[in-house]
Amino acid sequence: MSEDEAPLFISWLSTLIAAPVGLVFVIIIFGNTAAQLSTSNWDTTIGTIGDYDSFCNYDSEGGCMWEEDIEYLYTVGDKNYTNNQVSLGWTEVIYEDFYEDFPEEGDEIVVFYNPDWPQEAVIIAGWEGIDPTDMIVFTLGIIIPLIAFIRARSKGTISEAYYELRGFVGMAREFQQHVSSFTNDQDQWNGEQRAPIQGQNVQVSSNVDTEGISPSRTRRYNSVIAKLSLGESMTEAEVKMKLQTELDLSQNDAQKFVESPYVRSIIFPNYSSFESTAHETKKEISENNLESQLISSFQNAMEEAMEKQANSIDSTVTVNPDVETCSHPECNAAMTFYSFQCFSCRKKYCNEHKGSSIHCIECS
Repeated sequence: MSEDEAPLFISWLSTLIAAPVGLVFVIIIFGNTAAQLSTSNWDTTIGTIGDYDSFCNYDSEGGCMWEEDIEYLYTVGDKNYTNNQVSLGWTEVIYEDFYEDFPEEGDEIVVFYNPDWPQEAVIIAGWEGIDPTDMIVFTLGIIIPLIAFIRARSKGTISEAYYELRGFVGMAREFQQHVSSFTNDQDQWNGEQRAPIQGQNVQVSSNVDTEGISPSRTRRYNSVIAKLSLGESMTEAEVKMKLQTELDLSQNDAQKFVESPYVRSIIFPNYSSFESTAHETKKEISENNLESQLISSFQNAMEEAMEKQANSIDSTVTVNPDVETCSHPECNAAMTFYSFQCFSCRKKYCNEHKGSSIHCIECS
């Protein structure tokens, strides 16, 4: 399948739509044409024009479509009838085109009526009452679905189209999962940070009372809490242990961190305001030194984590089917999400090495 050609299932879908639409037009036009041709064998009588008017019906774009209103009277046996039917063709013809002079009220005309049902009558019988465009539409109603079927069948069977459609649906779902996964990974760094507490996502908000701590220091504290997943169910000893093992802080520095009033107000909810004032006064001198060491350790830990994540992404890219190279052993063309993918082995190939159907050359 070339880049300009529609997928196989699109061709079959067009065929399945064109076939019933064309069949409807063929049936309607055929029925009206047969009924109109049968009027050639109807009985005739002399009638008169009761009312006649012709006018131009303008559309919204200023185009003109010529229309007419006609009413004629005729008698069959001892009964009088009134009718306005000109012909029975699918497209209504204009009686004025078949009349030598402009029809006027009281003019005599030939009326063709159904001998079995005199109420049914026309004033133009046989082929003359069939508009040429009816035959054009009738022919197109047969040819277009036939051509669509031949083209679709030349590309593959309807069962192959069904499996190809399933393959496209599967690829779309995979793409949606990749987008959803990427969005979820980004959400934790957009806006406010989130720290898991007892298996739940608890928001670490910047609106917590900082008791005079600068906004930058507050954000750093929030980052460390989010990084270490410090929860309200943890004891002070457990928090200090995580700081020492995961951020390589000394025992003294870990103690200073947990004694920060702001940190204690988040990870230890029962921390009182009185205790906050006492700790703030006691540790004010050494806090700046702790902050420097904490930030340095945190930056080192973040750099290591980012390096591991980059290595993980590189390895993922190698095996990710959406960004892999052509599976042909001698081709290094980069593949995209829309590249050809074999329905059987799920390998991707470039346009030069792909198969002629939904299967690659090896699986054909």
